[in-house]
Parts: sequence; C-alpha cells; structure tokens
Amino acid sequence: MGRMVTLHYSVRRRAASNSIRAAIAILPLIMSTRVAAAHPPELHPAAVPFCKALSDGWAVDDQRHVLLTEPEARELHGAGARWARVEFRLPPGCQRWSGAVTAAYQVVIRNLIREHVQPLGLLDAGSWHGGQKLWLQGSAETGSGDGSNPYLRAWCADALLPLLKAFPQVRAWEVWNEPNCWTRHSPGAPGVLPGGSYLYPSNFAWLLTETWKTVRACSPGSLVVAGGILTAGFTHSVAANVATEYIRATVSAGNQLDGWSDLPAECGGAPVDAWGLHLYPDSDSRVASGVIDAYYTAFRKALVAALPRQGAAAVWVTEIGWAARTGDVRAEAREAANLVEAFTELAQQPGIGPVFWFTLHDNPSAGLWYGLRTANDQPKPAWAAWKSIR
Repeated sequence: MGRMVTLHYSVRRRAASNSIRAAIAILPLIMSTRVAAAHPPELHPAAVPFCKALSDGWAVDDQRHVLLTEPEARELHGAGARWARVEFRLPPGCQRWSGAVTAAYQVVIRNLIREHVQPLGLLDAGSWHGGQKLWLQGSAETGSGDGSNPYLRAWCADALLPLLKAFPQVRAWEVWNEPNCWTRHSPGAPGVLPGGSYLYPSNFAWLLTETWKTVRACSPGSLVVAGGILTAGFTHSVAANVATEYIRATVSAGNQLDGWSDLPAECGGAPVDAWGLHLYPDSDSRVASGVIDAYYTAFRKALVAALPRQGAAAVWVTEIGWAARTGDVRAEAREAANLVEAFTELAQQPGIGPVFWFTLHDNPSAGLWYGLRTANDQPKPAWAAWKSIR
C-alpha cells in the first residue's frame, strides 16, 4: 500500500468515526416480519447469493438516538436492497454494551427485520474503548507477542460476546473494518502507529480465530466475515492493490500462531465463512470495462494462493462506491455508469455474495458524496441506475 491510502481513508471516513455502518439483505427463505427467535435457522455462505445491499451512515448517534428508523428501513427495502451493514458502535460515554445503547440497537435491528432485511453486524474499532496503540500491542511483526493483547481480549469478551447474546437475530458478523488500511506510517516500526484502522496480520489472525470460536459456541449457524479488506488503485499492480501480501501474512500468522492448519476440513484453512472486500478502483474516473473483474479475480487468486483448501471461498463486497458531488453533472453521470458496470461484472463472479453500495444518501458535512440520493433525499442519476439492477 502507499500514501494514497491516506486520501482514500480520510475523505471517506472523516465523520464516519472508524467505519461506515448500514447496508441490507437476508436469505428470502428465512425472512420474517418478526424479530427472529432465540435459535434462528442456520445460514450457509453458499446459500447467500449475489444481491444488492446498501449502507446509509450511523444507525445510532452519540446520544443513543436511533437514526435507522422505520421509514429509513422501509426506504432501504423499497430501494431493492436485501442486506444492511450495521456498525455496532459504542457511543462516547457508554462504558459497556447494556441498557439504553443495546436497546437502541434492538430498535434498529427490529426495524430492518420488519422490512424483510437482515443486518450484517459490523464489529470494529468503534465497538470497544481504546485506540490503535492498544489494539496493536503484542504483534508478532514487532517482536512483542503472538497477536493477542488486553484490548483484543476485552473486545471479544465485552463487545462480541454480549452482542451475540443480545442479538441472536443477526446471522452474519463482520470482523473489523479495513484491517489493512494505514494512513500515516508504513507498518512495521515498533512504537510508530500506522494510523487508520490498521491491524498487524498477527493481531487480525488472532482476532478472527477468537471470533470464530466465540460465534461457534454462542451463535452456531451464524456466519463470520473477515473484515472488509481495502482494495484501491494505490499502484499500477493489481496484485498489490488487492492486498495480496496482507492476506498471505495473515494466513501465515494464523497457521504459525493460531492453529489454522489444524482447523476442520470444512473451514478451508481459515476460521471464516466469507471474506469481506472493499472495492474502490479508479475512484475519480470512469471505470473501464473489465477493471472490476480484474480486481475481484486477483483478490480470489490471493485467497487461493494463501488458502489452497479455501478455493471456493465466498466473497462479500461489503463496500463499493464512487463519489459524485451534488450538482457536478459529469461526476454524477460517472457515478451512475460505474455503478452499472460494477454490479454487472460482479453478478457474474464465482463465490460472490451480497454487494453493499456505500451509500444511500450523501453526507455533505462529512464530505461524503457517495450517495444514490442527495442529503435531502432527492434522486441522483445513480438512483435510476441502481433501480435498473436486478
């Protein structure tokens, strides 16, 4: 990766506080207008096919007010989306996952399921207290450990575990957001923080392992999605742009430190059910035919090289989008054309799961212009393009 990560991360994330949040879908056979029972039907990654999904900002704000309301959920469903990516973010001042904050997210999940959509729960750096200095401790890469540390252990015990118990109706969980994204310093120097949402591969491998164990014990049948790996036009090498080395290093750490090579055969060599992919190629230009196919194919190739037993691994595109400032006619036309090109190419890919467009609405205060609709809910050209995708 290179310095381009800084621009990509800061522009998209400035007011998104570590990550994005909502996007939409559920398997039609298990849709229900009611919140799921304590033991919902089991999901299998192969049974979650390509479909449209959406994101639209925080689901709950800093004051624990619900932002993903019933009308918002209804709009997501009406837009033809089937999945919603919901970041479970612990607001400032909340010491733990209980009480009012958990109740607020219960409303969010209920709103979605009533509209026949299923949340993909995102657990990331905002799901527990602490910063990068804490979550990078104990990394094998800096010679200080096996990837575990007090922050990640607390993340599993005090965020993941209570959320699994409180939200049995959430049947898929994404682990971290863009673990390969650094914004300030190239990773590797002890005591120097890379910035962004970066986790060393040994930290990420440990977190995936512990999440998988916890989910299998507390919510059997739920899916674990390895946090969305950021891919973008950082260099002239597509292999480098799809984080080939980061994937290889994560699997290597998992094998050496976390027993991945001894996992049951059905795991395919890694404690995940699907891999999350964030696609942002050619962010400021018209994406050429075949570019999306090239990125997706290279990503799958990297997974197969690192995990020969997981050659048929499912891939969920948990973020994709292009920015178009409202009123910029050329940019808005480009956003619409890129959307059609991307979804057309992705629909034909092997192993593809839900594809989450970022985002439904523009957020001018955050400098985020990726919406299908403006901040005041007026359709952009991308809205008609989105509606045309079947």
